[in-house]
Amino acid sequence: RSAKAAGETTELIQGTMEKVQTGLTFTEVVDSSFNEIMQDIGKINTLVSEIAVASQEQNEGLKQTNSGLSQIDKATQDNTAISEESAAAAEELASQSAELRKLIARFRIGKKQASKAPSAVFEYN
Repeated sequence: RSAKAAGETTELIQGTMEKVQTGLTFTEVVDSSFNEIMQDIGKINTLVSEIAVASQEQNEGLKQTNSGLSQIDKATQDNTAISEESAAAAEELASQSAELRKLIARFRIGKKQASKAPSAVFEYN
């Protein structure tokens, strides 16, 4: 009977040893998996940091683009104002030119044509 009990105890111990070994193997697998997960988390953190830096750079680029577009818009508005002023000045010059033509039309060249007689006499009517 004690031999039987010793045999059973040996079997229990061996079964327990096998279970412990299986548990150790699973623990090693889990530990390895956790290490891989931690490495992947580190990679993800690096990628997120790189994305944040790239987003900041893109934001700066957009600010510069916006500033450039604002300058172009101001230059366009300035050019529009200058064009309007030029058009108004051109109209004024046209009006003054028409008035000058009217005034010049009052003058008559003497009997000889100007191209043939440089000493032509001018009369004002």
